[in-house]
Amino acid sequence: MAGDGIECRFGEHLETDFEQAELLIVNPAVPHPWDNPFIRSARDHGARVLTEIQLALGDRDPAHLIGITGSAGKSTTTAMAAHALAAVRPDRQVVVAGNFGGSLLDDVPSGDASIVAELSSFMLHWMAHEGTPAVDHVSTGVCTITNLDANHLDWHESFDHYAACKNAIRNAAPGRPRPVFVAPSQDGGVDRIEDRLELVVPGVHNRRNAALAVRLALEHLRCREGVESEATLVEALIDSLKTFRGLPHRLELVGTWHGIRFLDDSKATTPEATALAVEACGDADRVHLIAGGYDKGVDLAPIRRLAPRLAGLYAIGQTAPTLVGEDEHQRLGDLRSAVQEAIRRASPGDTILLSPGCASWDQFPNFQARGRVFQELVGELSNQPRRLDR
Repeated sequence: MAGDGIECRFGEHLETDFEQAELLIVNPAVPHPWDNPFIRSARDHGARVLTEIQLALGDRDPAHLIGITGSAGKSTTTAMAAHALAAVRPDRQVVVAGNFGGSLLDDVPSGDASIVAELSSFMLHWMAHEGTPAVDHVSTGVCTITNLDANHLDWHESFDHYAACKNAIRNAAPGRPRPVFVAPSQDGGVDRIEDRLELVVPGVHNRRNAALAVRLALEHLRCREGVESEATLVEALIDSLKTFRGLPHRLELVGTWHGIRFLDDSKATTPEATALAVEACGDADRVHLIAGGYDKGVDLAPIRRLAPRLAGLYAIGQTAPTLVGEDEHQRLGDLRSAVQEAIRRASPGDTILLSPGCASWDQFPNFQARGRVFQELVGELSNQPRRLDR
């Protein structure tokens, strides 16, 4: 297929295409790129190999960039930091990018924009890890790692490689200053930020996310323009988060039915994130947890350890046997069956929580699709009477 001098090829890779390429743009999630024969062939024949995020950020002033990575909490922290910056600098374009927010190449921000980028370990492997030529490294002005737990070991093959890619966010591109690293455990600024927050979103972990977001925004403004009155600025950043409503599929309240609360936390794709979600719900013995999904090769013991404290654990997807063994009352397979069983066993005042602790790729194209199906299942309840044969 051809048009305007461009030849398109679908459904196959031909070795000759990669041998002749001058520039290869790779999806950062392509498994084991260091072993991929097509990527290797392109490099061996002199092609420059980049990802979309490198194209989008490579020429930007690092002082305009905030980089956020971690195993859990990075999306919420990214959104909170962008929300706070937009509130205190309404005259400046603030853009969310990276693993969350869409491609910057679809609608290129102004050169003066502040960009808050959620960066996955896959992206960082290409952007800043030692496996990438230094000339193609991209660095930010301010960065953080929210936390670090084993994740995506099917891609990285070891925790050490995963951790190295995450920590590469602290690297500097050639000729660029080293990013200012904001540690999540430090609640600095003026007095204690976390104690002064008034948030709509639930959970102690979200208070930590918010405090980190405030400190990232503060450090970013220091890098960009300097700060004359830190106390006033911190107060404004804290105040802005009163109106942060949370993100879709992150502990999102999607409905109540006969006193049962339904929370969509489909974005929770690590066991640690699931444990935080259960903690945020309050009494664990009133929580019916739906968990499971694609097997990324991580230890699911943190979810299994929750089971004795829960009102119920309902396992779905590829990892269901690992979570609950052969228990037919807990191993439900698909999301519809799990929701139906949880409803059958739940009482008024209980919470049915979708917080899978696993990726979605065995049954859904992404976590958003998984969350939408859960919300559709909850929506179907609106015209159903409460069953009594529990």
